[in-house]
Amino acid sequence: MFFDSWYDMLRVAVMAVCAYAALMVVRLSGKRTLAKMNAFDLAVTVALGS
Repeated sequence: MFFDSWYDMLRVAVMAVCAYAALMVVRLSGKRTLAKMNAFDLAVTVALGS
């Protein structure tokens, strides 16, 4: 219904794991790191999240 092939399902699973790992890296780096981000870093973080 949602996926045409196993490749699509694998791609979604891999992207979900990568996004989760990236969020954990940001989370573990602390709030101070987020406060020191400039506008470009924030835009890249939001773009990766979407």
